[in-house]
Amino acid sequence: NDPGETPGPTTPSTIITPDSGTSDYKKPPEELAIIDRLQTLREEVDVPKKFFIDLVDHSFYEYHPERSTQKLNDESSADEALRMEWLELGENWLTLLKTVNLSPEAAANLGNYKLEKMNLEQKSQAVGIPRSALIDLIDARFDVLFLGEMNKLTKNSKQFRNDVEVGRQLWRGIAVDKLLPEVQSGKHVEKIQVAADGNARLDTSLEVGEGKIYTLELPDTVDTLSVSLVDALPETTKLSLYSPKPHGQNAIVSDSLKTTASTDITQAGTYAIVVVSTIDKPINYQLTVSADSKPSNPVPPANPLPIDSLPVDPATPVEPLPINSLPVKPTTVAPE
Repeated sequence: NDPGETPGPTTPSTIITPDSGTSDYKKPPEELAIIDRLQTLREEVDVPKKFFIDLVDHSFYEYHPERSTQKLNDESSADEALRMEWLELGENWLTLLKTVNLSPEAAANLGNYKLEKMNLEQKSQAVGIPRSALIDLIDARFDVLFLGEMNKLTKNSKQFRNDVEVGRQLWRGIAVDKLLPEVQSGKHVEKIQVAADGNARLDTSLEVGEGKIYTLELPDTVDTLSVSLVDALPETTKLSLYSPKPHGQNAIVSDSLKTTASTDITQAGTYAIVVVSTIDKPINYQLTVSADSKPSNPVPPANPLPIDSLPVDPATPVEPLPINSLPVKPTTVAPE
């Protein structure tokens, strides 16, 4: 899905800092130690402080909705266990972000990405692919980078990607920093040329989290299009098929876990086939495409004429039937 700009739910900021000295309460050493580690990690990952707090708040308040309107007490032992839980979530998030390895520029902009400024429509058109196909590739990269570990950090990882603002910010950061430059350089996109018989076969592979977009031009003489991923096991890939229609109206097949798809062709133009990996190891497969054309000069079926309407040549004599071939009506004899 294309993450939109709908604002997500707001939560109170949970800003945890070393003991401020405004009371006699002293934080336990283990809490102070993890606060120091968080500060070092955040500087290494280079994410803005506000974005980091919003990110951890989202996870924390998912698991503790009863505290969604109450800030954690930073100067009392009453909330020590909850504060430690918040800090541990923060450490896990920063560790995960470090493995994602966003560039310093992309990381520093988290919290400020705007979908309309990403120009996904123009950038996808520039390389001859539909915006929907580009979004599929970004989703696949996001999922392989985040979903495994993120299942420990949020209750609904897919909703986090599509509907939660901090999740959408991470999606856009990955798009801008990784996928868009790769696709604009020609990576992940391949044009299919079908043979004279309308068929094409490509032996190919996908790395972990990778997706590929195959485009083909179909004239109005094509009647049906069939696609198959030979040697790919079910549920190891997601298969999508897009028509030339505008974004939002062009999905013929979307994120199918099956390895085959077919459709009737009602519009000439550029069609896109998208294959993305869903497993944590490389996949080898053969993509087969069949574009079946309509008959160029269809011959209408012959309607058999009734016997009595067949023409008779008057010059051809009609021979009489022999006597013994004529039907004989049986004679009934009355009893005496």
